[in-house]
Amino acid sequence: MDFLTLSEGQLREMPQDLREALLKWYFDPDRSESSLSSQPSAMPDPSSVSRRQGSRRVTFAEFVRAGLLTPGSELVCKALKRQSRDGGELYIDAGKVQIDGSVEYNGQRHVVPSKLAIAVVNSKGGNTKALNGYDYLFTRTDDRLVPLEELREQFLAE
Repeated sequence: MDFLTLSEGQLREMPQDLREALLKWYFDPDRSESSLSSQPSAMPDPSSVSRRQGSRRVTFAEFVRAGLLTPGSELVCKALKRQSRDGGELYIDAGKVQIDGSVEYNGQRHVVPSKLAIAVVNSKGGNTKALNGYDYLFTRTDDRLVPLEELREQFLAE
């Protein structure tokens, strides 16, 4: 079987209606080659999580469908000030975006940024119950770290 590979840039340059149709097909749970069908369903399908009208919450799957994140994108999490002050890293690897639009970190899949940020910070000795994932999480590009807050603003502006 031959595969077609598209870069993040190619997805972003694609006409919006074509990109939306492609991503809708790609994330269709009824597609016969779905890689999720063999996995246990411990959490909701990220592509089925709906956003309430007027809500500023954006899931990883929504970022992927909009072409703002791509499967394989690496995320990093800003450490808490006390963690970096104590000699820890300034940024902590936070996993990769999966083809289903979730982010896998330490064997757990996360669909929303805040839960992922909490898991990452707490895995390195933090003890927090709440974090704004849009402020703490970043995706790596060729030349800089892009905060998820910036991606969220782009998503909500469309």
